[in-house]
Amino acid sequence: MNELSNLAKKTFIEQKNNLFISLLCFHLLVLFISFAFRGLSLALFLNFELSFFGAFFIFLSSYLNYKKLILRELGSLSIITKPLCIWYKKPQKKLVFVKFLDTNADLKPKFKNFLWFFSGLKIFVYIVFVLIFLFLQKNGYLSIFGLFAGIFALLLGILYFGIMIRKVGVTIRKK
Repeated sequence: MNELSNLAKKTFIEQKNNLFISLLCFHLLVLFISFAFRGLSLALFLNFELSFFGAFFIFLSSYLNYKKLILRELGSLSIITKPLCIWYKKPQKKLVFVKFLDTNADLKPKFKNFLWFFSGLKIFVYIVFVLIFLFLQKNGYLSIFGLFAGIFALLLGILYFGIMIRKVGVTIRKK
């Protein structure tokens, strides 16, 4: 692994705690608001928790898949530091070769792109999420409000985390 991928790994680890704290806060907040609107019930609690954790595992599997993809792409890059030269002449630009594609090339399905988006773990998590939904429906505990509230809590936590990262700013630097 090169230096850039090591810095990216450190940044992933540093931001993981902030993500889990924001998810926990919004999880509890939306859960209490849901109980305030619908009252305490086992069906609401089960639907909320199972949908929150089902959606969380979908998000986690996507995160792990994209993290692996990013680290693999960073591993192939090489960083060349420029020497500090005050009297350095401007280097000539390198030639860039442009590859023109067919007009229908973007419409052709690419199996490699499909594999990047759908990993085995992600497909397994989707299947488990559907089985949870069917289990709740079969046993009479299905509450659509609870399902949507659980997914909404996860999305709020991720949105807050994204805004917090943008405000604070993530910079990759040497220590």
